[in-house]
Amino acid sequence: MERLAKFPSSLVVSEVKTRLKKPSQPTEQIVRLLSILGTYGSSMDAQEVSSCFSIDSESVRNVSDETTKLLLDPLRLAEAFRELWFAM
Repeated sequence: MERLAKFPSSLVVSEVKTRLKKPSQPTEQIVRLLSILGTYGSSMDAQEVSSCFSIDSESVRNVSDETTKLLLDPLRLAEAFRELWFAM
């Protein structure tokens, strides 16, 4: 995941969303993609995770839940707002 840090977050998130929409992926791949989305995504990306709750894998559902909590974390949202505010 460290190698992704050199790319803009928007590109990483866009690619992750595209790959999550592909049918019949291995469970390990979905788990990795959700973890990346939780790291680089924003609250607006939380909707993308909801489709993974229906996958018949406990590990995917657990990571989906964790990713949603990360994306909707109030402290993380406050940090993003603070960055926008000081960028003005």
